[in-house]
Amino acid sequence: MTCSRNKTLNNPTYLFNMYHKQSGRSWSFIPYVKPTSVNYNPRYDTFYLNIDDSIPQSLTGNTTSGSTNVHLIKGDYWLTILEQVSTTNLDLMKSYDVVLEQFTRVVFDPNDEPTYGDNIYEYKIYE
Repeated sequence: MTCSRNKTLNNPTYLFNMYHKQSGRSWSFIPYVKPTSVNYNPRYDTFYLNIDDSIPQSLTGNTTSGSTNVHLIKGDYWLTILEQVSTTNLDLMKSYDVVLEQFTRVVFDPNDEPTYGDNIYEYKIYE
């Protein structure tokens, strides 16, 4: 993702909001951002999060070690990433600016893709 190319704050914390297309549910969380090397500045930002229902959610996690855990469900999402100064804020209205918006998909099994018939997606959603 290219969030840092669109940022206006010097050293922002990135707040993710994932809106599930089918259920209308929304999750806001702060993922771990892999730091860039002094000698190497990649073209894309790298973010880490866990999706594990067997352990408690940790939406602000530890932004320095990668322990953010979100109980997402599989399917298509509208992803909005905002920049902010706070390392704990999960309120979109208290963030500074949107740095990226895009569609994304959460798939637990790469062989379990939506089927296509007459241009209609058929999804199985488990809660």
